[in-house]
Amino acid sequence: MVYRPDELRLSHRGRTMQPAGIVPLTTGWGRQLLQPEETQSAIYVFGAGVDYGLPIIVRYGSLQSDDWHRVIVPRLEEERARVESRAGIR
Repeated sequence: MVYRPDELRLSHRGRTMQPAGIVPLTTGWGRQLLQPEETQSAIYVFGAGVDYGLPIIVRYGSLQSDDWHRVIVPRLEEERARVESRAGIR
């Protein structure tokens, strides 16, 4: 399956934003081709002006997800609380 990772966009505060940079985490990233059951990972870098505490919609082609605010932020907050608890921070 062909994919175009640079076509991922964020919709945030009424604006559509494209990544300022992409940092590949897996070795096959540059191929832009996925085998069945294969995943590729990267860190997407966006410029200033993104408030990660507000809703963000991630778009790729005709697909979109609002999981950031509904799923990802709560998960990050849970993990932050665990780390702070282990470190004795409150």
